[in-house]
Amino acid sequence: MPYNFNRLYEGMVPFHNGFRQKLRMLEMATPGSQGAAKSNVLNLIRLALSLCEHLEMHHMIEERHIFGHLAKRLPQFESGKTHEAEHAHMHAALEEMEEYLRASSKKLSSSKGALPPPAPMPIAASDGDAAGEGGERGVDRPA
Repeated sequence: MPYNFNRLYEGMVPFHNGFRQKLRMLEMATPGSQGAAKSNVLNLIRLALSLCEHLEMHHMIEERHIFGHLAKRLPQFESGKTHEAEHAHMHAALEEMEEYLRASSKKLSSSKGALPPPAPMPIAASDGDAAGEGGERGVDRPA
């Protein structure tokens, strides 16, 4: 029985949309956090760290279990293609963001001092991965 690529695609879309939604929430909440209550800022940091951890886990699953199946039918998912470079770029940005968030949380939790200077948001929320309807790259959606 052939592998059901549409089912695989449809199964991944909610994860990607959820990550985009969480990142948009962070982007909307961040500018107003300058004078926000300490507990609100710590909650925002926890949300951001949660996004980082879940996105790292999601990428590990994609790289180890999903991309190989997709490559059988979709050449853009073969080893050495754009998706791997995108994940590597996001991984580096996530590590940088996690480091900043952990330092901010530690400083905020242990003192009354100001937070470290904000790092630029390394990853922007977008409506799609690279291109394509529904935000997914190169996967034919069912009619």
